[in-house]
Amino acid sequence: MYYSDSKPALREREEAAEKERLSTARSDMSSSKVESVMANTRELKRLQKTPDPPEVLETIPVLKLADLDRKNKTIPLTRLHRKGSTILFHDLFTNGIAYLDIGLDLHNLPHKYLQYVPLLGRALVEIGTEKEGFVALTQRISRKTGGIRSQIFTSTVKHTKRSAAWLFLRGKAMLNQTEELTRILKEVLLTVRLDNQERFRQMVLEEKARAEQRLIPSGHQFVNLRLRAHFGESHWAAEQMGGISYLFFLTDGRDKLSLFLKKTHPCC
Repeated sequence: MYYSDSKPALREREEAAEKERLSTARSDMSSSKVESVMANTRELKRLQKTPDPPEVLETIPVLKLADLDRKNKTIPLTRLHRKGSTILFHDLFTNGIAYLDIGLDLHNLPHKYLQYVPLLGRALVEIGTEKEGFVALTQRISRKTGGIRSQIFTSTVKHTKRSAAWLFLRGKAMLNQTEELTRILKEVLLTVRLDNQERFRQMVLEEKARAEQRLIPSGHQFVNLRLRAHFGESHWAAEQMGGISYLFFLTDGRDKLSLFLKKTHPCC
């Protein structure tokens, strides 16, 4: 537990309240009840200090190297084409849960807008639509699905110099709720309210706070990503959308963000 320096007596007050609560509970107990609690405590400590006998330890399952399959399991993949879109279908047992990912190819986006992608991903599911505000939308997503979230994926394509960069909306729902899941995804993609400037500013401040919070404990990862950005397009894109460059963008790019909103919705 952490205690604020602005309230130095908070810990002392909480400890005093805890002692008072225990004292009250002790006074309400009979002598036989107190003895029973003490006996149970002594027995618990005895059991905790007593080592397990060998025959009990032998019942613990142990995974040996020979138990592991030498080959990776192949994930089934069927490639479908519907109305100009490519669908990758994995026929796997999911215990009645449908997983649906919608990918937006970031190669279709000019480089100058790349740093807006994390905010766009959040805005799609957190800013609201033409029919619902962000609170109602969040409640609907929680009520009808197992969650919808945005995720950025970047990678170098094997055996080529090309890279892959995608913004995914990842959703899941019970099979009887898949129609509602697709309906929500359609609404957030086609009717998102990017003119909600106040909510957008809140997300910018949240993103900035999160990036600053990660900076010290994950500083080595920021440095590593910054260095790798010089050796491949996918690493450069990842650094732009999640590294030091992204933090600088959030810190110094408020005017750009405001201009972006005005260009997107001139009425505002």
